[in-house]
Amino acid sequence: MASHMESGLEVREDASRLPESYMPGPQKDSSAAGGHYYNGPLLGGHPYDQHMGSNQHIKTPEKEDVRPLAPRICGLSPLLFGLTTALTAALIVGAAVGGGLGSALAHAKTPPTPTTTSPPTVSTTPTGLLTNYTVAPGPSISSLPLPCPAVDGNTYTSLNGQTWAVSCAVEQANGDIGSLLAYTYTDCVEACAAMNRWQRVERACESVQFSARVATIVEHGGFGNCYLKNGSAVAVKPSEGAGLSAKLTG
Repeated sequence: MASHMESGLEVREDASRLPESYMPGPQKDSSAAGGHYYNGPLLGGHPYDQHMGSNQHIKTPEKEDVRPLAPRICGLSPLLFGLTTALTAALIVGAAVGGGLGSALAHAKTPPTPTTTSPPTVSTTPTGLLTNYTVAPGPSISSLPLPCPAVDGNTYTSLNGQTWAVSCAVEQANGDIGSLLAYTYTDCVEACAAMNRWQRVERACESVQFSARVATIVEHGGFGNCYLKNGSAVAVKPSEGAGLSAKLTG
């Protein structure tokens, strides 16, 4: 094996006898299309530098096609955000409508409980008189008991001693001097007799007309179902619902 010295270095021409660890393997040239392996010597530099020659053969990576990101709302795409918003609104409206409907049905199924007021307990005295007795107001009374024809032609004596002829077939018309609410025809007669007493005029009130239809009279503007009359009243055939009359006789 021949050798010579250059600048203090020993150069062996027979490189085939060098150990394998000093023998470089095939070097791949990746610059060419498809690539190939270079199996030449390494003397004088890296085989890549010897083979390429200039930078015009170096391939540069292609520029990536970077697209701008679509606008997002709260991290969601506009379409997904719109669908989410619409679904949320529909759920809220549905809950409100369902709550209102459920409340309305609950009130419809549960009728209001009527409030009642218990009247005071009615009792009697040792002599049989009623205590804590409560009567209904006039406008709430449709009708009162009318004892006709049982009392027709009878005579009634008032507390002041005057006598009255009771009639179910005669109505005392005209001559009104007052009216009041009376629950019985005798109350009506006593009111007329009391007027005679307190006015100190024996015949200030001479007759009465008592009607059992209290609510009807009030609805038509009447101030009571007992009409007090003076001497100008005229006896006529009773109209429907007129009730009964009583005339002072002594």
